[in-house]
Amino acid sequence: MGWFSRKTSDPDPFDTGEGKREAAADAERQAAAFRAKGDTAAAEVCEQWAAKTRRDADDLDT
Repeated sequence: MGWFSRKTSDPDPFDTGEGKREAAADAERQAAAFRAKGDTAAAEVCEQWAAKTRRDADDLDT
């Protein structure tokens, strides 16, 4: 099975606020790892994506 082995009928975990928050937390961990390596540009991209994903999660919850 490959990356796209999920059946179309399976719910997408990122369609929920909780799933989006988990993804944002992962992005923040990646940002911290990039900062530790000195890659500020990549860290900023991850942080921006995490912030947008958290806003999206909040929108789903309201």
